[in-house]
Amino acid sequence: MEIREKVEKVLEEKINPILQKHYGGVRITEISGESVKLKFIGSCVKCEEAAARFERTVKRILLSECPEIKNVIHDTQSGYDFENLAKKVYEKAAEVKRPETEEVPEIKRPQE
Repeated sequence: MEIREKVEKVLEEKINPILQKHYGGVRITEISGESVKLKFIGSCVKCEEAAARFERTVKRILLSECPEIKNVIHDTQSGYDFENLAKKVYEKAAEVKRPETEEVPEIKRPQE
Protein backbone atom coordinates (compact mmCIF):
# COMPACT_ATOMS: atom_id res chain seq x y z
CA MET A 1 0.00 0.00 0.00
CA GLU A 2 1.37 3.42 -0.98
CA ILE A 3 1.99 5.98 1.72
CA ARG A 4 -0.82 8.29 0.50
CA GLU A 5 -3.31 5.41 0.57
CA LYS A 6 -2.20 4.42 4.05
CA VAL A 7 -2.49 7.99 5.38
CA GLU A 8 -5.93 8.42 3.76
CA LYS A 9 -7.09 5.17 5.34
CA VAL A 10 -5.94 6.30 8.82
CA LEU A 11 -7.65 9.66 8.33
CA GLU A 12 -10.87 8.01 7.16
CA GLU A 13 -11.03 5.24 9.76
CA LYS A 14 -9.38 6.67 12.87
CA ILE A 15 -8.99 10.45 12.84
CA ASN A 16 -11.92 11.93 10.93
CA PRO A 17 -14.56 9.98 12.87
CA ILE A 18 -13.29 11.69 16.04
CA LEU A 19 -13.28 15.14 14.42
CA GLN A 20 -16.67 14.64 12.75
CA LYS A 21 -18.25 14.59 16.20
CA HIS A 22 -17.33 18.29 16.25
CA TYR A 23 -18.45 18.88 12.63
CA GLY A 24 -14.92 18.95 11.27
CA GLY A 25 -12.20 16.83 9.78
CA VAL A 26 -8.72 16.85 8.33
CA ARG A 27 -7.40 16.29 4.82
CA ILE A 28 -4.03 15.89 3.12
CA THR A 29 -2.63 18.96 1.41
CA GLU A 30 0.80 17.55 0.59
CA ILE A 31 2.99 14.47 1.03
CA SER A 32 6.71 14.78 0.48
CA GLY A 33 9.13 12.02 1.44
CA GLU A 34 8.56 11.20 5.11
CA SER A 35 6.45 14.32 5.72
CA VAL A 36 2.73 14.83 5.43
CA LYS A 37 0.98 18.19 5.56
CA LEU A 38 -2.61 18.17 6.82
CA LYS A 39 -5.30 20.81 6.98
CA PHE A 40 -8.37 21.04 9.17
CA ILE A 41 -11.74 21.41 7.45
CA GLY A 42 -15.21 22.29 8.69
CA SER A 43 -15.65 23.72 12.16
CA CYS A 44 -12.13 22.59 13.12
CA VAL A 45 -10.69 25.44 11.03
CA LYS A 46 -11.81 28.15 13.46
CA CYS A 47 -11.69 26.11 16.67
CA GLU A 48 -9.65 27.56 19.52
CA GLU A 49 -8.46 24.04 20.31
CA ALA A 50 -7.20 23.33 16.76
CA ALA A 51 -3.46 23.48 17.51
CA ALA A 52 -3.79 21.31 20.63
CA ARG A 53 -6.16 18.88 18.87
CA PHE A 54 -3.68 18.58 16.01
CA GLU A 55 -0.86 17.61 18.39
CA ARG A 56 -2.88 15.43 20.79
CA THR A 57 -5.04 13.60 18.29
CA VAL A 58 -4.12 13.95 14.63
CA LYS A 59 -0.33 13.85 14.88
CA ARG A 60 -0.23 11.20 17.61
CA ILE A 61 -2.56 8.77 15.80
CA LEU A 62 -0.96 9.27 12.39
CA LEU A 63 2.60 8.75 13.67
CA SER A 64 1.60 5.59 15.55
CA GLU A 65 -0.35 4.13 12.61
CA CYS A 66 2.13 5.10 9.87
CA PRO A 67 5.69 4.57 11.16
CA GLU A 68 7.10 5.53 7.75
CA ILE A 69 5.83 9.08 8.39
CA LYS A 70 8.36 11.02 10.46
CA ASN A 71 6.92 14.53 10.27
CA VAL A 72 3.28 15.68 10.43
CA ILE A 73 2.79 19.36 9.59
CA HIS A 74 -0.29 21.43 10.43
CA ASP A 75 -1.21 23.42 7.30
CA THR A 76 -2.86 26.59 8.56
CA GLN A 77 -3.40 28.30 5.18
CA SER A 78 -7.13 29.05 4.98
CA GLY A 79 -7.74 30.95 1.74
CA TYR A 80 -7.43 27.97 -0.62
CA ASP A 81 -10.63 26.19 0.43
CA PHE A 82 -12.75 29.33 0.40
CA GLU A 83 -11.51 30.35 -3.03
CA ASN A 84 -12.29 26.95 -4.55
CA LEU A 85 -15.69 26.83 -2.85
CA ALA A 86 -16.57 30.26 -4.23
CA LYS A 87 -15.54 29.17 -7.74
CA LYS A 88 -17.69 26.03 -7.55
CA VAL A 89 -20.71 27.96 -6.31
CA TYR A 90 -20.30 30.54 -9.06
CA GLU A 91 -19.96 27.82 -11.74
CA LYS A 92 -23.05 25.99 -10.48
CA ALA A 93 -25.07 29.20 -10.36
CA ALA A 94 -24.09 29.94 -13.97
CA GLU A 95 -25.38 26.49 -15.02
CA VAL A 96 -28.81 26.88 -13.43
CA LYS A 97 -31.52 27.69 -15.94
CA ARG A 98 -33.66 30.51 -14.77
CA PRO A 99 -37.37 30.27 -15.53
CA GLU A 100 -38.77 32.78 -17.94
CA THR A 101 -40.30 35.62 -16.03
CA GLU A 102 -44.05 35.84 -16.22
CA GLU A 103 -45.87 39.05 -16.04
CA VAL A 104 -47.52 39.46 -12.71
CA PRO A 105 -51.15 40.46 -13.12
CA GLU A 106 -52.08 43.78 -11.66
CA ILE A 107 -54.00 43.48 -8.44
CA LYS A 108 -57.19 45.50 -8.49
CA ARG A 109 -58.19 47.03 -5.24
CA PRO A 110 -61.82 46.98 -4.33
CA GLN A 111 -63.47 50.33 -4.70
CA GLU A 112 -65.22 51.76 -1.72
